[in-house]
Amino acid sequence: MMKGVDKICLQMIGFAAIVVVGAYLEITCWRLVGERSTQRIRTMYLRAVLRQDIGFFDTKVSTSELMHGISSDVAQIQEVMGEKVGFTRSWKVSLVVFSVTPLMMFCGLAYKAVYVGLASKEEATYRKAGSVAEQAISSIRTVFSFVAEDHLGSRYADLLSKSLPFGIKIGFAKGGGMGVIYLVTYATWALAFWYGSLLVARKEITGGAAIACFFGVNVGGRGLALSLSYFAQFAQGTVAAGRVFGIIDRVPDIDPYNHIGRTISSVRGRIEFKGVTFVYPSRPDAVILQSLNLVIPSSKTTALVGASGGGKSTIFALIERFYHPTKGVITLDGHDLRSLQVQWLRRQIGMVGQEPVLFATSILENVMMGKENATTKEAIAACKAANAHKFISELPQGYETQVGDRGTQLSGGQKQRIALARAMIKDPKILLLDEPTSALDAESESIVQQAIDKISAGKTTIVIAHRLATVKNANTNCCS
Repeated sequence: MMKGVDKICLQMIGFAAIVVVGAYLEITCWRLVGERSTQRIRTMYLRAVLRQDIGFFDTKVSTSELMHGISSDVAQIQEVMGEKVGFTRSWKVSLVVFSVTPLMMFCGLAYKAVYVGLASKEEATYRKAGSVAEQAISSIRTVFSFVAEDHLGSRYADLLSKSLPFGIKIGFAKGGGMGVIYLVTYATWALAFWYGSLLVARKEITGGAAIACFFGVNVGGRGLALSLSYFAQFAQGTVAAGRVFGIIDRVPDIDPYNHIGRTISSVRGRIEFKGVTFVYPSRPDAVILQSLNLVIPSSKTTALVGASGGGKSTIFALIERFYHPTKGVITLDGHDLRSLQVQWLRRQIGMVGQEPVLFATSILENVMMGKENATTKEAIAACKAANAHKFISELPQGYETQVGDRGTQLSGGQKQRIALARAMIKDPKILLLDEPTSALDAESESIVQQAIDKISAGKTTIVIAHRLATVKNANTNCCS
C-alpha cells in the first residue's frame, strides 16, 4: 500500500510542477496580450482624439473626460483582457450537477445587466467631479489668487456626493450577486453529495468514484463561481470600452487624417469670404458672422479692428478650417477651402495667439513642434527671425532651457517670440496674428513688433489689433 502511496505522491508532485509552469505561462501570455492590446488602444485613442474637429471639443466632452478615457477606461479594458479570459468517473453525477449551470449563468447575466446600468451612471458623476479637479489643478495660480480653494473643494465634494446613491446600489448589487453565486455553488456541492450517496447505496459506483467525481465537480464549480465573480469587471470593461471605441470610431466632419483633397502647387495667399454666415455649434442661436464679404490680398498685411465679440478670431478659425461656415464660401487663391486637404492647408498657415501656449519642455523642442521633422538648424534660424535668439543664448542652458507648465518660467515677451519662431519654422505662406502684443509692456511690445514686421514681409498676414503700433504698418484695415 505504501509503495502505491509513494507512487501517487510522486505523480502528484510531477503534476504540481506541470501546473505551476502551465499557470505561469498562461498568466504571462495573457498579461502580454493585455499589455500590448491596451498599448495599441491608447495609441489609437489619442490619435482619434487629435483627429476630432474643434466642434467636438466645444460640445461633446471636456478635457478631463478625455484624460479619464486614456487612463482609467483603458486600464479597465486591460483588466478584462488578461488572464480572466481564458465526465469520466461518473457521468450521471456530472450530468446532474452540470444541469445547474444554466441557472448559474442566468444569475451572472442578470448581475451583469444590473451592474452595467449602475456603473455607467456612477461613472458619469465621477467624470463631472474629475473635471472640476482637473480645472482647479491646471489653473492653480488663479485659484490661489482668488482664494477659491474652499469653494472648489466644496463643489468637488457636492459632485462626489451625487455618486453616493449609485455606490450604495452597486454595493448591494455586488453583495446580492456574490451571495447568489455562492448559494448556487454550495447547493451544487450538496446535490453532488446527495446524488452520489444514492448511487453508492445502489452499488452503481464505488465510494472512491463518488469522491473523485465530487472533487472534479467541486473544482469545476469553483471555476464557474470564480468566472461569474468576474462579471463585475467585465461589466466595467464593457462600459469603458463603449466610451473608448465610441471616440476611436468617430469620424469628424473636418478630418485631418483624410488625405483626399486638392493641394496648390504655388500658393499666393489671396483669401476671400463670399457671403459667409457662421454660428458656433455650442451656441446655435448666436450668429457671429452674417453674410460677410471680405477680400484679403496676397503678400500684404491686413489688420482686423473692432470690438470684442465682433468675429475677428472667428475669421481666423474659419481660415484654419477649425469650423466650416454655415453659409457661404471661403476661398484660397480661388479654391474653396472645403476642397483642400486639411493638413496641407494648415501647413501653409502660421498662427500666433494673444496668449501663446508653450509645452512643458525645452525651448528648442517647443520651436521644433511647429514643423514635422524639423532640424535644430531650422529652429535656430526661426528664433533669429523672431528676435528670440539673443535672449535664448543668454539663458544658462540656452535652447535646452525648460519653459515650465504652459511657459510659466518665461516672460510674456519671451513666450510671444518663441511662439512666433514656432510659427515661422515651417515658412508659412499665410500668417495669422491674434493680438500678438496686447498683453506686453512697451519695451516687449516694441521688440515683438519688430519681429512681426520682419517675418511678415512678403507673406499674407492677417493681424487682429487693438493698438496703433500694430495697425499703422498694415496695408489694409478692416473694421468689424
